[in-house]
Amino acid sequence: MGETLYVVFGEHTEKAVEYLKEQGFDVTGSDRTLDAAAIMASNMEEQPDSYLVLGSALVTGVVDVGINYSAELLENLKKLRLSSPKSRIILILPERVEDELLKGILYLGIYDVYMTNSLSLSQLPGMIEKRKTIADFGIGDLPAPVRESRKREIEVEESEEEKKETGSFLKGFRERFESLAEKMRRKEKPQASGERPFPEDFSEETPPQEEDCFSAGTAVLGKDAFNVEDLLKAADEAFYRAKKNGRNRVEAFDRQAPEASAEEESWKPEGETFVYQISPYGDQPVTYTAGEALDIPKEEASGIPEEETFSKDCQKAFPEGSGEKLRKKKILHGKVVLISPLGSSSSVEFVSLFERCLAEKGCRWTVLVEDVNSSSFEKSLDSADALIWAASEPGWETAVSWWKKRPRSGCREIIVLLGRGDPDMIEEAFVLPCFHVRKEREIEKLIDLLTRFKKGAKVVFVGFRESIPEVPGFIFDTFKSAVEASVWAEYNPPDAAVIHKDLKDLPLLEYDLKKLGIPVVKTENSSAFLKKLKTVN
Repeated sequence: MGETLYVVFGEHTEKAVEYLKEQGFDVTGSDRTLDAAAIMASNMEEQPDSYLVLGSALVTGVVDVGINYSAELLENLKKLRLSSPKSRIILILPERVEDELLKGILYLGIYDVYMTNSLSLSQLPGMIEKRKTIADFGIGDLPAPVRESRKREIEVEESEEEKKETGSFLKGFRERFESLAEKMRRKEKPQASGERPFPEDFSEETPPQEEDCFSAGTAVLGKDAFNVEDLLKAADEAFYRAKKNGRNRVEAFDRQAPEASAEEESWKPEGETFVYQISPYGDQPVTYTAGEALDIPKEEASGIPEEETFSKDCQKAFPEGSGEKLRKKKILHGKVVLISPLGSSSSVEFVSLFERCLAEKGCRWTVLVEDVNSSSFEKSLDSADALIWAASEPGWETAVSWWKKRPRSGCREIIVLLGRGDPDMIEEAFVLPCFHVRKEREIEKLIDLLTRFKKGAKVVFVGFRESIPEVPGFIFDTFKSAVEASVWAEYNPPDAAVIHKDLKDLPLLEYDLKKLGIPVVKTENSSAFLKKLKTVN
């Protein structure tokens, strides 16, 4: 039938594969559990066209917060969807499922969902051949934006003919502006009132040159302006953008529009006005709006210095203390230091999540990853506006205690202690002035997990030299090597596995156990594990 199919059907997988092949379907692979299929999908070079998944084909429903089959099903479907974004997923569920589960499935773009409490193999071809869409479920109430939103323009590139026309306009404007700049350089007054300071005619025959369009976006008039060449370049860009948007003038932005005294004669450029936008914080933009036109006294207009160059961090253009009273919109910005081993996957995850949450709030923070053993560790903390400390890092209690004692006048303090699996708490961290997150340690989570199992839960210990004493209510098996444990677990799967952290071939065994959906904890002290296990039984 052309399309390839991957079957995930629990204990009925072999029968389903055999039947579908008899019906002419090209079945390229199969797994008994969705857990295993999600792992396999991430390693496939060529993805199947469709997955046929029985929703109950899960090894376990264990998640961080306990046993929750719906959450585990969604998590594995998410992994499968991310690994196979172009594959169609045909999902069969029981008739009664939670609304949240169904919403999550639709959110993943899975629309081929069938809900039934009984199923025969003869129904499968019809499910595969019929394609469902979101219209089969309805959309329901759409979430309404809670914050005010303004229309944002989408810039559309011009055709080549329009670029030539715009280039001709810029060429003429440049000549007019150079004339004014030359007079300003020689400290000459503009022409008498009623006369334009620019020549009336300008050529439109010259095709646009690349240097006529610049990536900067600012033109500056006033006593703190940078040199004339920069001014010309920025003015070109300002008018280039204005012309593209169908405007013949540009609103003026100025950090401090000078006011002329009653005795002074002030003048305003006729025809067009200029853009003036500047940032005192370097790459942290703060915009000041002065109005639609810029009035400039003649003395200041003629005083543009030739030699002064524009400072990148804008500190020269902004005298100390002038920023606060001129600020129209303050953008929250600062430096966040993430204390975690450099290069670890958790560091990357935390940084990306933090930046995303901050961006949604209109904030721009610098997020640094700092190793606790680095020589620049304390220096980074001294200049930080917020601290993220991974709960698994050594000495975090000391760091928090030290941080709280620091004098931080006028600065918002945010202390976030993050453990594995806590990134969803980041949003709350920006609501509370001080927010602490610390997950239970891995051993404690596994102990809690085992107590939820039926009596006689089976635990395998791998790589421990000492003998493992029995604990009433549990069944223990021990193995010295990873290979033995891997083979044994496939045919006699345990409920949980405790592995020595220095075991040879540990990654291989870990992969095999996770493929089977078996919870794993790594430790070097089995006695501590057993001691805690005795206390809960």
